[in-house]
Amino acid sequence: MLRDSQLSDGQLVTLLVGVALELLPLHASGHAYGPIHPAHVRDTATGRPQLVGVAVPPDWTPHDDWVSLLRLGRHLGASIHAQTLSWEAVGGLEDLELLQWLMRWSTPEPLPLALGGGPVGGPVAT
Repeated sequence: MLRDSQLSDGQLVTLLVGVALELLPLHASGHAYGPIHPAHVRDTATGRPQLVGVAVPPDWTPHDDWVSLLRLGRHLGASIHAQTLSWEAVGGLEDLELLQWLMRWSTPEPLPLALGGGPVGGPVAT
């Protein structure tokens, strides 16, 4: 299991884009996921991150999902560069624009084998 600040920028992109791809259809249907903590993200056998169940707080919006996803990136990123992942940095991007921004942020790299189908990290403050 990964702990705080262990993913390279490329691994972080792989993780965040994978989670973002899971959020897109949910958002397109008018729903939100809820707070995204490391314990809510699992690595599949194919190496793609997968969201696992969470209760959506009242009034939680897709925008809140994106803010939470970027917060997760700051929490798990090993570089100073990861600390630039914030809603203020990306402004008011729409879902697809944010996904494209993440894909340009760094070159994707495979996730560490240590994930082994388990959670990618410990708790993160919301």
